[in-house]
Amino acid sequence: RKKLGAISMADTVAWSRPNSSEWPFVVVPGYEQLATNLIKTSKARTLGLCPLVTPDQLSDFEDFAYDYFENTRRPPFPNGTAISSFGKGVWRKSRTAGTPDGRLPVPPDGSTMWGS
Repeated sequence: RKKLGAISMADTVAWSRPNSSEWPFVVVPGYEQLATNLIKTSKARTLGLCPLVTPDQLSDFEDFAYDYFENTRRPPFPNGTAISSFGKGVWRKSRTAGTPDGRLPVPPDGSTMWGS
């Protein structure tokens, strides 16, 4: 059930935003309600939309995402949405971050912890 829920959401997003040139700068209207319904039916805990962002898109994507969350989004969003212990920015998980949420900002060059 969980796998089918994720596949259903991936299909919905792909069909709603089929133009690859728009990505990662897309918003899927109604995503929160769709995810809420699929979580209930698939017995999942969460469903997330995680677009791939290249290093040269990082700064523009952060501006796009925060503009959406701060000015366009429709409540409700879960507490903590778009908030990290270090402040604004795309983040990565780190067991050694030393932050309450284990998050570190992605460096401006987009480098990853795994070297890719």
